[in-house]
Amino acid sequence: MSITCYLVRFFDGIVELAVHTASVRDPQNLALHYYESGQPEQPGLGYDAFLKRQRCYNCVLNTLNHILTVRQSRANASNVPSRPGPPLPPDANTLTSEEAERYVCMNKLFNN
Repeated sequence: MSITCYLVRFFDGIVELAVHTASVRDPQNLALHYYESGQPEQPGLGYDAFLKRQRCYNCVLNTLNHILTVRQSRANASNVPSRPGPPLPPDANTLTSEEAERYVCMNKLFNN
């Protein structure tokens, strides 16, 4: 899902999907209770719910970090070609390592 949202530049969808998935994984909102009460990091319903929500939100953070990295790298990129001739068209079927990483993250999210 994440890679699809990224490819069509539907970043809001990534956030909405992660928030929805987090609420489905923790319908009783045990993670918030665990977080606000300062309970110790030990196995239990609250801690497990917290970890599930954290995985969902980390996918959003990873996507935002990717956007920032791409933006910074494009700002620093030179527009001078490395060799003469027209630029090669990008291969639409090839994923960058960042896109593949995000795909793996979302895959883990929905398969756990």
